[in-house]
Amino acid sequence: MAQAQGSVEMALEARLLEYLQAEWAIATDWTVRCLVSQGILVVLVQYPSVTDTHAIDSRHIFSIVESAFHRDAEIRAGAERYSDLHAVRVYVRQEGEADPHGFYRFTWDDGASNQASTERLMLSGETPNFASDSNTVAESAGAVPPPHTPPSSPSRDPIPLKTTPVGRGRARKTRTKRDPDWDILDAEIKAVPRRRRANSGSILAAGLAATILLLGGGGYALSRPCVVGTCDALAIAQQMESTAMRQIAPGQSAQTVLEAYNTLMEASYLLDRIPNWSPHYTEAQEILTELMQESQKLERVVQAQRLAMAAAVQSQNPPHPLTVWREIKQNWQAAIAQLEQVPDHSPVYPLAQRKLTEYRANLSQIDHRILKEIEAQEWVDLARETAEQAETRQDIVTSVPGLRRVRQNWQSVINALSNVPSGTMAHAEAQQLLALYRPQLELAGERLQQEQASMQRFSQAQSLADIAQTAEQQNAWDQAVGQWQRALDEVQQIPEDSVSYEQVQPLVNSYQTALDQALNNLGFQDTVTSLERLCSGSPRRCLLSRQDDQMRVTITNAYEQELAGSNTTAPLSQLDPLIEQIARVSDRTRIPVSVYEASGELIGIYDPNANRSTPD
Repeated sequence: MAQAQGSVEMALEARLLEYLQAEWAIATDWTVRCLVSQGILVVLVQYPSVTDTHAIDSRHIFSIVESAFHRDAEIRAGAERYSDLHAVRVYVRQEGEADPHGFYRFTWDDGASNQASTERLMLSGETPNFASDSNTVAESAGAVPPPHTPPSSPSRDPIPLKTTPVGRGRARKTRTKRDPDWDILDAEIKAVPRRRRANSGSILAAGLAATILLLGGGGYALSRPCVVGTCDALAIAQQMESTAMRQIAPGQSAQTVLEAYNTLMEASYLLDRIPNWSPHYTEAQEILTELMQESQKLERVVQAQRLAMAAAVQSQNPPHPLTVWREIKQNWQAAIAQLEQVPDHSPVYPLAQRKLTEYRANLSQIDHRILKEIEAQEWVDLARETAEQAETRQDIVTSVPGLRRVRQNWQSVINALSNVPSGTMAHAEAQQLLALYRPQLELAGERLQQEQASMQRFSQAQSLADIAQTAEQQNAWDQAVGQWQRALDEVQQIPEDSVSYEQVQPLVNSYQTALDQALNNLGFQDTVTSLERLCSGSPRRCLLSRQDDQMRVTITNAYEQELAGSNTTAPLSQLDPLIEQIARVSDRTRIPVSVYEASGELIGIYDPNANRSTPD
């Protein structure tokens, strides 16, 4: 059992030393010793004699040690192996000195202390009422230090409690029974008061213990305070008690309460050091009991200020994650709970009431922060969800209404992200998402405009085609050609990446065929008109008819007789001027023309597309 206890103590020593070394570069050669006895854990922090004492802040060391106990799950697990552990005493001493120059005590089972946070933060841009508490705790000489933040979060990277070499390149010395540091710790534990009056039996035991120590411990027993001669510690402690009582008079400030509390703690430390073999031990215990009772009256206010300090420091440099704001809220709630338990007959009751007003106002601010963070995160979550819907829909949409919904979705995403207030954790994420999603909104808008333009062209082309068909029915081929050409131009301008592109491709071929046919009919119409002018007269020169894709011109018998005169048959040379005019019409209208005599004999075919004529 003793061996297991020693292993745990050594593991606690190793873990606490790592905290000190991580915080202080000069702590490389420091040592830490731990001993548990009678429900009290004594921690001795010792630094080398070559260290400049002005560089050592005992309050900072106390803060690190207390913070480690309240925050490190592994240290807590190790300490909880001692079922009767109720208090921790921390001593700071320079190597070679007989007595420590710093002492600090905190209770182990105080649940409120365990609510200290692991972050250093304060509300930016605001002037909370708890600022005065921060200054009081941090600057007051001898003030109880606020919970300290470990250099790394134990919850994320716990160091197992096991006996391992520690330090930076140095092996930790193995503790032995001959270690003088350990002997001092043993004596300190023996000197811890048992919180009860000494009776004749205890006095006898004290005398026996003194005899043993004098015989075995020799110089150490005599070096303890109030063993031989007068006891200055008693007078000093009583004077300090009187000073503390004056400090907690009505109308006191938070700083004076802290000073009074620390004064009582220092007085308790003086009396704690009086060993039980001293003839002044019984009187010291009676005064110590009074001091502890008085300090307990102040302890809730002091603890509330510690929690307020932790909350204030943790609130610095926002924004913070929602989990951090909730931890800060818990600290304010715990501080308020401490003050609410101060009885109305307590000398610090007026101060507790004033601080309650301040702390509740600060809690309200934190509630507002939490609500703001929740709302901000909800906007971001909504934006992400809507963006996923838009991305899925834009890959499968095939209509203008569908593209319009996609654009509306992206606009909703941008609106949601724009609603995320500044000063929140979600704001930075929202700005990143805005940079990512704004191009998507622009792309969706451009695609919608393109599809709308394509649909307008498609609709316009259909209207033009209807007009062209009406013109064809009226043989207005020149109008039909113009409308078919415009309809074809509209559908050909629809981009290939448009959802309407495949839909209009059949119309391209259809409109092209209709245009070609209208052009052909327009050509025949022009040819007929021109030839009709050539054939008209008295007597009529020729007759016109259409044969498939060409015109037939037949010279009339009357015209041939007019040309022949008294001759029976007109020579072909007399027809040359008319034939030449017919050929020019064919060339202009690009319509083939065949010319026949009145007898039906072919004179020739004029084909402008073949660029030649076939004479009889």
